[in-house]
Order: sequence, then C-alpha cells, then structure tokens
Amino acid sequence: MDKLHRWDTNCGAGEANNRLIKECSGEIICKLDDDALPYGEHYFKHIKEIYNLTRGNCIFSPYPVGLINNPGGVHSKEHFLIYGKNTDTYYTFRKVHHIGGFARIMPSKIAKSFCWPFDYSPLNSGREDVNFSEYCKTQNIPMFYLENAIIVEHLESTLGQKERYKEYFSERV
Repeated sequence: MDKLHRWDTNCGAGEANNRLIKECSGEIICKLDDDALPYGEHYFKHIKEIYNLTRGNCIFSPYPVGLINNPGGVHSKEHFLIYGKNTDTYYTFRKVHHIGGFARIMPSKIAKSFCWPFDYSPLNSGREDVNFSEYCKTQNIPMFYLENAIIVEHLESTLGQKERYKEYFSERV
C-alpha cells in the first residue's frame, strides 16, 4: 500500500527513518534521497539478486555519480566479485568503512534493528549516514559500493545543486 507522509516540521533524516522504516514490510529497504535518480536496466532485479547472493547480510549502494568532491563515494582498494547466475552478471563490490545515505540498500532486519538518533539541523544534512555506518561497524555488518550494474545520479551533481540553490547552500556549513 502506497502512502504519502507529510509532516509539519522537518525532523531530519534520522527521525524520518525511525518513522518510516517501521512501516516497511518487505525484506529489502531501498532508501533514496529526493535528489537521487536511479539508473540501470533491471535496477530492482539486480538489487534482489545481490540481496540473495549476500544472504541479506550487508548494506550496499549503487555506484553514485555526480558527487563532485567524492567521485563514486567512499574510496577503498578492497574489491571482490560475486557472480549472479539469475542476472548473468559479475558484480564488483568495493568494501568500505562508511556508506552514505544518498542511496542505500538495506535488509529490513538490519534497518529495523537500529534506532536513528535525532539529527536535524538547518545548517547541514545531518549525521544519519555516519550514525548508521558506525552501527554497522560495531555489529560487523559489511558495507559496499557497487562498481557496476546499477548507478544512482546525484541530480545535477553536487556542484550543479550549489549553483541552482545558492541561497540554501550559503546557509550550510
């Protein structure tokens, strides 16, 4: 059942996760920011295949483009492959110590086991991703960025957004 949630005040990403994730009933939660644009043929088929291949024991992100000062997300030299028979795809994973909140795929059982701290601030985008990554590290939950198959674009790039929304970004740290 689709629902639209509208709140009178901005509660931040952390509290929004607390409110919304408890309503999810599937095995996989795909979190996308409102400025994330997913690409890739059979996007959700690849997500399901990766979930099954990893037995739902990791957090991962499609390859992010448009992050001007951090191309591809968090960097690492630790890569490995997993072959997906159902998609006939060799998935290349980059193991990381932190996964951003821009586009994140999470098994429900992991997402529902964490209570996000309140993180709203009008001066920055919060610490939702930092808090969740720290939790994953303490629970030995692996985090990965994909290098292929599916990508997600940061709409207009971070640089393009700063140009379009000058007033908004002038107030941020």
